[in-house]
Amino acid sequence: MENLGDVVLRHVPYSPHYWFGAATRPRFGDADADDRIAAVRQWFRERGREEFMWMVGESATPADLVDRLVSLGAELDDEDPIAMAMVLDHEPEPGPPDVETRRVTTFEDFRAASLITLSDAPPETVAETEVKLASTWDEVRENHDRTAFLALIDERPIATANLVWLSNGLPYLGGAATLSEYRGRGAFRALVRARWDEAASRGVRVLLVQAGKMSQPIFLRLGFETTARITMLRDRSSR
Repeated sequence: MENLGDVVLRHVPYSPHYWFGAATRPRFGDADADDRIAAVRQWFRERGREEFMWMVGESATPADLVDRLVSLGAELDDEDPIAMAMVLDHEPEPGPPDVETRRVTTFEDFRAASLITLSDAPPETVAETEVKLASTWDEVRENHDRTAFLALIDERPIATANLVWLSNGLPYLGGAATLSEYRGRGAFRALVRARWDEAASRGVRVLLVQAGKMSQPIFLRLGFETTARITMLRDRSSR
């Protein structure tokens, strides 16, 4: 992750999937917005990423940034074009008793979590990601700003989620995924609680998240409150 002052960029090198690259919190000037868009695209291109996401909140500048991005070739994400920023400031309920959670601390767990995340991705994306996992594990486990968690049923990994410590010191719930055949079993709820417990162990009793249409109802049921709307755009300019 790199903070350029007027935008924060995230590139996860071991996967080509577009969700593993993101340009967030853009605050461009009106006069130089097109140049800054080009610079962001060049940043990802230099790192070999063909696709990434723009995440444009209501406080982004300039005010017409979404329209500018579309005019320059970005597209509203066809799967989830609108996300909601949400916050939780009280302890959530625990997960079901048959769902175990644990931090990812081994390569085997890291591989399992990565494959769960890509369970709905094209086979070629999964294959390309898997080839790079071993070479990136050392780097991933040394990143103390990000912690991955697994949820298991009968010792089988069935869901995963991340906790990311932002530069402002607050904990953010990173992408979560559950194997389709285990959805509705409470793994999502268990992973929210696991990350709350992790944050609380560091003296922080709040969670932030950016939720898509599938997860918004669950977060609302868990007590999260909506604070802002975020437009999601897919950028294929490096292809």
